[in-house]
Amino acid sequence: MKTSLNRLAAALLLGATLASGVAFADPDRAESGKRWEMMQEHRQERLEALKAALKLKPEQSAAWDAYAAALGKAMPGPEDWKAQRERMREMNALERHRAHVEQLEQRLAEMKTTGQALATLDDALDAEQKKTFDDFRWGSMHGRREKGWH
Repeated sequence: MKTSLNRLAAALLLGATLASGVAFADPDRAESGKRWEMMQEHRQERLEALKAALKLKPEQSAAWDAYAAALGKAMPGPEDWKAQRERMREMNALERHRAHVEQLEQRLAEMKTTGQALATLDDALDAEQKKTFDDFRWGSMHGRREKGWH
């Protein structure tokens, strides 16, 4: 009897833990939506700061605009994730696996598009701008992590 009660208590605790994790990850929550907006604002601010730091010449604007647009296309929002989760709930294991492969292939195609835009921008930048870009995009991000920031 005591073993059954222990198992029941453990099962209830596990269920409550999982349920709280699901609730926390729910993108419908207002906090999650605010976090998404803050991330998008931060991303836009960093892009604007990078653009200013590069001191782009007029003939480089088209390459920059294409790069910024390519980055924007690769950003699914909370609604996209919610819709995907709903579709996944209706699938069996094999269908979910195939859907994941399809998502990865789509993401790879987006990354290739972004990479092409980046290569075009890189070709348009002079040596000083390339160094600024490299330092801004990677140096500051990794430097923050090394200092314990995330």
